[in-house]
Amino acid sequence: MVALRTTAETCDPFLAGGPNARTEAVTAFFTTLKQTLPGLADVETQKSLNIFVSSQAALLCRDKLDAAVAGYRSQAATYAESKPGDWPDPPAVSSAPWCSTENCLEF
Repeated sequence: MVALRTTAETCDPFLAGGPNARTEAVTAFFTTLKQTLPGLADVETQKSLNIFVSSQAALLCRDKLDAAVAGYRSQAATYAESKPGDWPDPPAVSSAPWCSTENCLEF
């Protein structure tokens, strides 16, 4: 969950698909458990992405987010099977495409 949220915060400025908004349920999940997630944006990665043409940055972020969502879904399934009964279910995260074109050319 933390890796997904980190990727979302890092890539939010580069995608109009709203990675932060689409993963906000992760933050709410931690709030329910009375835990706080720190600011997780990877500033060094953001600096690197700023060097690219915007569609290239969006494409890289799309790939990073797709991998993070896949990892999250696997970990969420494991968590759901082994969580204590009074803990909340893993938060739902949308798997809608991050870009409207295959190569994120709209950016």
